[in-house]
Amino acid sequence: MERISERSGRMSTNQTNENSFNRARRDYHAVGKCIPKKDSSQLLLGKPVFTDDITPRDALVIKLLRSPYANAIVEDVKTDIALKVPGMVAVYTWEDVPKKRFSIAGQTFPEPSPYDRLILDRHVRSVGDAVAIVVGESEKAVDKALNMIKVKYTVLEPVLDFRKSLDNKVLVHPEDDWSSSIGTGVATVGGSIWGRFGFSDVMTIFRALGAKVQLHKAGIMDLDEFAALPRTTRDVLVSVIVPKNAKGVVYLSQRNQSTDFPVLTCAVANRSGRYVAVIGASPYMAEPVWDEDGILDGIVEVNTDGNAALTDNSENNAKIDKFAEYVAEHVRFGSNIRAGAEYREMICRVLTRRAVTQSLDICDDIM
Repeated sequence: MERISERSGRMSTNQTNENSFNRARRDYHAVGKCIPKKDSSQLLLGKPVFTDDITPRDALVIKLLRSPYANAIVEDVKTDIALKVPGMVAVYTWEDVPKKRFSIAGQTFPEPSPYDRLILDRHVRSVGDAVAIVVGESEKAVDKALNMIKVKYTVLEPVLDFRKSLDNKVLVHPEDDWSSSIGTGVATVGGSIWGRFGFSDVMTIFRALGAKVQLHKAGIMDLDEFAALPRTTRDVLVSVIVPKNAKGVVYLSQRNQSTDFPVLTCAVANRSGRYVAVIGASPYMAEPVWDEDGILDGIVEVNTDGNAALTDNSENNAKIDKFAEYVAEHVRFGSNIRAGAEYREMICRVLTRRAVTQSLDICDDIM
């Protein structure tokens, strides 16, 4: 009987709590209630106003003539016949628009993305790039004029496979008149090291150099040790100390755009006769991989004669390839908006191979 009474008491208490909750819920303005969508009735009755409902009757129709090629130069655009179509007003080509470049990113200001776009560009870089702006009094007239515009292209070789884009002679933006709203000198070495961001170029190169940092409270420590400190550490970075024992130092990076954060960074150095590769922006913080197995031993006296791709010795090339694989196996890769993990792993091999080869080239006698 005591158990039944106890259970009944608990049930009564639970029921009371539930009733209290329901009473409180009924007092909510929106929670647990059906809130009608403001325009739902108008949508059901077909009453909403759309753009075509408010377009002035004398508004002009504008359409774009687009490129059928992924990479080409517009040599000539003949518009005379198209302009004779009744109702046609104008046809604009790359020769008619301002030559002031802009950015289409527009997420913030100053916008770090390069100002490399024109309203109409003579160089079309993808299928669908705008070639001409066609303006007329009616859609029928514009559509007819679009078919009468004759464009002469010089078709260039496109790069359609991202795996072939690295070191490819084909450039998306070969022009040199682009600009950036971000000036130089907007960051400091100390600030970049203290931040320990994954995308930091600075951390990659300074860890390869074997740098040390001096903190106000903690004193002098290796950069590797500093990188492992909790981000909640309260101290002041006083100085960065770079030893002179690193030789054949090479830094490389891969970026989607020249002013963007790197997709991957790679720094290689020979320190005290042993190679180390530091991989950053993976997208994690830069981490060193030492040649603990001595893969590159016996290769340091090779002269590459300025060839930054490979040496002229197949045995040495095999060692470089093996070290690049070794590095890729000991680095963790992740994905973000800039690149996927698989792509980063592939780029890691390429940059490591190239960095080691260039290291040999700039320092014939690293030992």
